Amino acid sequence: MIEIFIVEDTQSARKALRKAVEADGKTAGMPSTQRFSDIGFDPLIANEAIFAQNLFGQQNTIIFDGILDVKEGEDFYSEKFRQSPNRILIRETAPNKDILQIFKQIGEIHEFPLVKKVKHETNFAIADAVANRDKKTAWVELVRATARGSVPEEIHGTIFWATKLLYLCANNEKEEAIKAGVSAYNYQRYLNYSKKFLGTELEEKLRELKDMYHKAHRGEGDFDALLEQYVLKV
Repeated sequence: MIEIFIVEDTQSARKALRKAVEADGKTAGMPSTQRFSDIGFDPLIANEAIFAQNLFGQQNTIIFDGILDVKEGEDFYSEKFRQSPNRILIRETAPNKDILQIFKQIGEIHEFPLVKKVKHETNFAIADAVANRDKKTAWVELVRATARGSVPEEIHGTIFWATKLLYLCANNEKEEAIKAGVSAYNYQRYLNYSKKFLGTELEEKLRELKDMYHKAHRGEGDFDALLEQYVLKV
């Protein structure tokens, strides 16, 4: 069975996705679960997971969470999903018409429109504080974000975005950075912030954030605690 969550309301969609995974655990005796996101997405590994057989005869649960954010994501989705012996859950924000048509053919779609506008600007206060190496402000904003219901994945994504921005600004001229998706406004701001980091430090921080994400989703650490530890050593 394939279920697709098309979202504008990210928080509601993530809750629905978690409930679906929890329901699988109750009905199938805790099947193997694998999650793929835009962070370090590898189509070959994901394709193997789609068709992998469970040693105990159960369906595996395979989650694709926002892989349309990378260029390989659009090519990856196809009707081959129909032949998968496993349970597949997909969460995407804004699929184009072609991808949406594929989704309609291969599975059941759940839509999560925004009921009201959600303020996201406060999460970017975390990004700026981390980029500015302002440990105190970063921790305060992390606590505020958690208190208002932001999920760890959302906060992590904001910090990862800021760190990637720092890396692009530190290692590219303005024109190259803009071609890579950095706005002219952010380039100047984050170029100044990037001077507070030494050598390969930003590359190491990107690697640490990727490792943190996968570690949390393998159950090897509490995501909230890992984020707090990261912020406290910026």
